[in-house]
Amino acid sequence: MDQGLTAVYVCWGGPGLYKWNGISWSTISIGTSPVTGSAVIPSTVDYFAGSVTVTEQGTNLVYFSGLLTDTTWDVTNLSVQLDQFLQDSVVGMSPWQGFNIIVFKNTSTWSVASNPTLITTSPTISRANEPVNRISNTIGCCNHRTIAQIDNDILFLSESGRGVYSVGQIATNQQQAIKNNISLAIKGYIDRINWSAISSAYAVAWDDLYILHVPLDNSTTNNATLVYCVSLGLWQGIWTGYNSTAGCRQDSGNVFNRYLYGDNQGNIFSHYHQQDLIYVDTVNGNLGAGVPFQSQITSRGYRFDQETNLIQPFNFVFEFVNTLVPVTVQLLADENLVGSSHTVNPANVLGAVLPVTLPFILAGGGVNKAAVSARDCSICSQAQAQLTGTGQWEIIKISPSAWVSHGAINAT
Repeated sequence: MDQGLTAVYVCWGGPGLYKWNGISWSTISIGTSPVTGSAVIPSTVDYFAGSVTVTEQGTNLVYFSGLLTDTTWDVTNLSVQLDQFLQDSVVGMSPWQGFNIIVFKNTSTWSVASNPTLITTSPTISRANEPVNRISNTIGCCNHRTIAQIDNDILFLSESGRGVYSVGQIATNQQQAIKNNISLAIKGYIDRINWSAISSAYAVAWDDLYILHVPLDNSTTNNATLVYCVSLGLWQGIWTGYNSTAGCRQDSGNVFNRYLYGDNQGNIFSHYHQQDLIYVDTVNGNLGAGVPFQSQITSRGYRFDQETNLIQPFNFVFEFVNTLVPVTVQLLADENLVGSSHTVNPANVLGAVLPVTLPFILAGGGVNKAAVSARDCSICSQAQAQLTGTGQWEIIKISPSAWVSHGAINAT
């Protein structure tokens, strides 16, 4: 499905496109496929550069409508073919910059020009002059619904490449290329994807987040959500238990930039971006009538560059700001809770009063530092910290330390 200038176009699994003009539905016929000899069955649709663009189910063809019209089609002259290998047909596409469309097969990625200035008009209207270039002959996309564009990159899930990749422009030569696998940090989850049920996977671009819903292990429905932040270049979380089947960004009426998604039980959920300094549930929009809610974060695992040797964690130093409630700290060793919990109480730290007498200590200007012993972690591969508090608290820095060894560790 995609929205054009005056209508919405929908692929429905049969011949032609469904069109909604805001009042009624109609069907648009593409024509007879030169490959199958039957009516073209569109598998994906995009409106780009003045043309409705569709890929055909089970083939390597891309069809274009006439400029600024959705009723004029020519399956011979207003189409391009990627290659002759029908064993691997087109699975999806996405408009890109510079009048290019990125087209995906399961094991390859292509760039197809859609530049109106290259369309010839004599002896007939034709797109024969528009170039088709192969970007990769090994990495493709597993599912059209996992394709999402954020800024200048197109992100997608690849079965042939076993990971999440992006198509972007190389700064040195301005050519399109598949960038490195950006999902190596979550390879354990990628390896658990049930590729036989990958048709249920989908992704949504929400600001700078690539939110990917996938089926893990033996699940035939999406049971995990992987969240990647493009601006940070980091995976920010793994959500489980949502079983999401479809989602989108909402910008309508008085609602802007809300992420909506539904599950396989008929429930609809929504996410808003975090609002600063909001630590209570709202009641009829009244913050003062709300109840403080509990929030919890778990830090990344600290390995101290020891990929094969074990470590003995020594200490964690936490730096809090704007914290008015106690925060409970629980340490983890190799993802298991260890030792007893530690409570960091809010400190009545006043801000600096001018004029300041030099030298001064930054910690006295509003940062509450608290140290927690990590001896309970014992010998382990990595250490983490889990922080929990009810009400207003903010953590800005975690500084761990540990003994490391490049040889055998004396556990005694």
